[in-house]
Amino acid sequence: MFFSCARKISAVCLVSLALTGCFDKEETHSVEWFSNHNAERAETVKRCSDNPGELGNTPNCKNAIAAEQKASSGSLRHINNW
Repeated sequence: MFFSCARKISAVCLVSLALTGCFDKEETHSVEWFSNHNAERAETVKRCSDNPGELGNTPNCKNAIAAEQKASSGSLRHINNW
């Protein structure tokens, strides 16, 4: 009985470890990183504004939007999303 339970636990652990590699987690970038990478910031802000329900509260969306606000503060620019 013990060996049967141990085998099941081992199988569950192996399957769990195998599946963790299947889901790629997006690397989180800082506000400073987005400030230094304009193209990536613009792409991320567009992706976040296209799907705010799913992506709006993710760290990258928050950081990219903060970097965009920081970059545009004090300058007169047309904002397309308003």
